[in-house]
Amino acid sequence: MDKASRLIESSPWIETAAVKRELPGTILITVVERVPAAFTPVGDAIWLVDASGRLLDKDDGSWRGLVALTGPLKQATSGQFLSSEDYGWGLKILSALGPLSRRKLIEISVQDGEVALILDDGCRALMGKERQDPQARASLLESILEDLAKGGRMAEHIDLRYDKPAVKEQFVQAPKR
Repeated sequence: MDKASRLIESSPWIETAAVKRELPGTILITVVERVPAAFTPVGDAIWLVDASGRLLDKDDGSWRGLVALTGPLKQATSGQFLSSEDYGWGLKILSALGPLSRRKLIEISVQDGEVALILDDGCRALMGKERQDPQARASLLESILEDLAKGGRMAEHIDLRYDKPAVKEQFVQAPKR
């Protein structure tokens, strides 16, 4: 039955599979499917990516609500894992984001180990290079976005690369009367 489980798990869409024989004539198969968390452009194609960084398949356009994950990937094959050196920090940040940050997020850009989040209002949140606790960075971003929203303000960019966060707010001109 281990051979059957491994064969089923060879599909990029299957995270785990368990095959059990129940006598006299039943085989019970239990699978846990992978779910896309993002999409990434590679060459002429768009690929679906799960939270662990596994490329699932080319996007057929049926998945909604995914964020773009952009970076240095030049070639892709179904089932391959994105390089944790290049994409790991971005995927950890994505998994740690709070509800407001996640709702506003449209792209995660990874370049040379640096992660920048692009939000739906054009704000760039600079998350920097990998740190010990992605949850702390994500929580800090969430609290900054909540404070800005409460005051009806928007940020041009939020820099969380250092111990002290920096926020540059957008200047919104008041309407003329």
